[in-house]
Amino acid sequence: CLLFYVLTGVAPYRRDSDEATLYAHLNDPPPDATALSPDVPPALADVVDRALAKDPDDRFPSAGDLGRAALAAVGDGPAPPPERVVARGAAAPGGFLDDETAIPDAGSRTPTAPTALAGRGGGAGTPTRRRAVPGWVAPVASLVAGAAVVLVAVLLISGGKDDNNTGAGAAGGTPSSTTPDATAGAHVVKTYKVDPRPNAIAYARGRVWVASSHTGRLIGIPARGNGAQRTIKLPWKGGTTSVAAGFGSLWVTNGEQARLVRINPATGALQGDRALGSGEVVVVAAGEGAVWVGRRAIKTTDPPSSIVKVDPKGGRTAEIPFGQEGVSWITTGGGYVWVPNRRRARVSRIDPATGARKSTAIGNGKHRAVFGANAIWVTNYDDGTVTENNRALDNDAPVALPVRGPLGIAYGAHTIWVAGQLDNAVVRIDPAKGEVVGDPIEVGRSPFAVAAHGRSAWVTNLASASVTRIDLG
Repeated sequence: CLLFYVLTGVAPYRRDSDEATLYAHLNDPPPDATALSPDVPPALADVVDRALAKDPDDRFPSAGDLGRAALAAVGDGPAPPPERVVARGAAAPGGFLDDETAIPDAGSRTPTAPTALAGRGGGAGTPTRRRAVPGWVAPVASLVAGAAVVLVAVLLISGGKDDNNTGAGAAGGTPSSTTPDATAGAHVVKTYKVDPRPNAIAYARGRVWVASSHTGRLIGIPARGNGAQRTIKLPWKGGTTSVAAGFGSLWVTNGEQARLVRINPATGALQGDRALGSGEVVVVAAGEGAVWVGRRAIKTTDPPSSIVKVDPKGGRTAEIPFGQEGVSWITTGGGYVWVPNRRRARVSRIDPATGARKSTAIGNGKHRAVFGANAIWVTNYDDGTVTENNRALDNDAPVALPVRGPLGIAYGAHTIWVAGQLDNAVVRIDPAKGEVVGDPIEVGRSPFAVAAHGRSAWVTNLASASVTRIDLG
């Protein structure tokens, strides 16, 4: 709004009364800067128009990106590098808290509540060609970029991080056909409308179950494409961070309430409900004989971050400390539990019986992981790669992707599916060759979490409130 004002001399959405101005902000389309000031370069007007978009996901993901785009639009800077998501808290994709407190491991553990759960491309680029623009435009754009720098400095001083790990459900590792189909073509079959900000997905009992951070329900989409959708009400109104399927149940976490519930996917009945101490619960995975929950410390009074192991038969729990590394994601497979670290560019392998662990380096940025084709695959958001490693963690091999911001990942039909959040597309990797196959598949806006079963994959689109189904062949 400030940029629009300094370009045109008029505040956007200004009306005769406060009520009318508020209504215009909420409902009227963004005003055209060139209509009020014809000497505003069209490219800069496009930048302003995007910045004023009604849907937050249509705007620039950071103030720095807005500043760099404004400078590039008037030929006063290089082509902008890949955009970065720096939102935190409720503004972050996935809509849950992302302010983990790094607390030294004091060696003490807080017992969990005894409620039973059992039995229930980018780069700097080449400078753009300068063109003739009004003399006042470049200083204004520089002012915007400078304001962005100040804002970033304030975020750093207040503890902000260029990182917004978000809680999508642990959807990888679903057993499926192992027929080598990775080289077959793939196409979008259908897009389903679901709740706003769908951030978690898992397959169970013939349906793909989708959760949203903004609502308190699961939506079950028939995996074969026929039949009506089902809805299961959760015991909260919002704050869902993850969903996983295993041991005949759906396991769903609520971040702010640090809570895990067990749901019967056939009946929708609540089978168990457990509070997991203070902090925030961000991810759940089921496999290797237990349910594994990632809990983060948020306040300095919270116990150190940990992984909570839940026995699905007896409901007993045990904690594995992860205060120094931090939990970014959890997946299971190949006899181990796999945990991409949050504060280190490493992935940890945990023996589910003994708790013994080993780790190795991966790429940079936010991470998700899946075990498939006898290997662990980890997405590296900032690098635009997926790291492949064997179970021994001694042959890491990065796979370069043709999309930016890889995040959600799943395995099915001998195919690794990866969502490129910044390019609104899904790509496939042939695990036998460790190479991308086919062209990126366009889906909805801001693809986030992926589930795979048989010859199909489903991806949640955060900004489109939808789920896209993709089939092989």
